[in-house]
Amino acid sequence: MPAWARWVLLIIAVALGSVTALSVSTAVGALIADPLLSRVYAGAAVLLDAYKYLAWPIALGLSGAGRKGYAFLMIATALVLGAVSAWATYDRALTAVLTDQARKVAIVEQRIADLQTVRADALTRLATLDDEARSIGEQARQLRERDIVTKAQLLENAALPRIAAQREQALLRLDRVSLELTELRSQPQAAAGLTELLAMVLCGFFALALEVVPALIGAVLRLSAPLATASATPVAQVPATPVMRPATADAGPVATAATPVAVESATDEALLQTIREMAQGAPPGTALTVRDVAASARVGTHRATKLLRAAVELGELRKTTSGYVTA
Repeated sequence: MPAWARWVLLIIAVALGSVTALSVSTAVGALIADPLLSRVYAGAAVLLDAYKYLAWPIALGLSGAGRKGYAFLMIATALVLGAVSAWATYDRALTAVLTDQARKVAIVEQRIADLQTVRADALTRLATLDDEARSIGEQARQLRERDIVTKAQLLENAALPRIAAQREQALLRLDRVSLELTELRSQPQAAAGLTELLAMVLCGFFALALEVVPALIGAVLRLSAPLATASATPVAQVPATPVMRPATADAGPVATAATPVAVESATDEALLQTIREMAQGAPPGTALTVRDVAASARVGTHRATKLLRAAVELGELRKTTSGYVTA
């Protein structure tokens, strides 16, 4: 995997993990009334959430090193913490969606009801002003029929401009109310068509994805990371001088310096030479499987495994969590 791709995946995992950490901290903080304890437990929840994601790559390393018991315990604790974190994320997301949806609907409905009341009052006011204008006109007509033209003129000059001004104000108010009502009714509702059941399902899958995706990214980065050192198995140091055995009557030849690997026969030495040629012909970090070695050396898988271990001790290969690779 290229280095830039590893960094991109790491940034994505950290960003997604921060979402669950924030969800857990807010959920735990909301459960505790005491401000100090709320902050303390919220911080502990963030640390446990970070450990939850680190536990997966660490467990893979422990499993590859043969510490399967420790790996199982870390995976078990990560699953428990993941369940708590998923619940917190689900609860925060669902509460936010439903609360915001209900709040917007309530605000819009209440505003529409208020505007409809104002509109009804404006229409009533217009009807009252029209009645008053007709009444003034009728009084002025009666005064003219009685030849009281001056008083009729004064009555109309005093009442009709006032009625016209009030009528204009009522019409402006009615126009503004109609425009706002039209705008409110044309706005799309928050999460339109999203029922409570569908919101629960979406939030559940979202919480599950936030738990699984960062853990998978951490595991992939751990498996694809090349190890800088060889296997941690210590190799006995070779004595500087040959170890001599006491001479006897039937003593064999003098013992020479011990070698790091006990080669059973010349056949094993030839097979090791085959592995050396395979390792030298491939770039560093190339994986060598037991099946490939068995096929090249024409031996069984059990003997191929023994030869690979011997090659590791000789420094020809390296043992990683994903298998044997060239040094």
